Amino acid sequence: MPSVPSDAPTWTPNVDNPYLHGLYGPTVHESCAFDLEVEGELPKDLFGAYVRNGPNSVFQPRNAYHWFDGDGVVHAVYFRDGKASYRSRLGSKTSVAGGARPCPRTRKSTNEPAS
Repeated sequence: MPSVPSDAPTWTPNVDNPYLHGLYGPTVHESCAFDLEVEGELPKDLFGAYVRNGPNSVFQPRNAYHWFDGDGVVHAVYFRDGKASYRSRLGSKTSVAGGARPCPRTRKSTNEPAS
């Protein structure tokens, strides 16, 4: 049985679908990272965010998997004062009810599970 990444749902080795493994594999963690390393330079007056959503099946598919089915995740890169930060949030029926969760500022980055 293949090893399961620490941030992947435990059911993923049981499913033979390339879009549920590797770079495409789902995660059960939300992430925050501050003061990201930047190659080159970001303009000091660049202020805003780049946001994208994507698939993130937290629960094992019942039938043939399609990436439009199931849960999702929102990724965002924020730009301010020449710096960049990153945040991801799970978007599923299990996490939406809990509302927004702030990122802890005690560390530069975290991969702690959502509470």
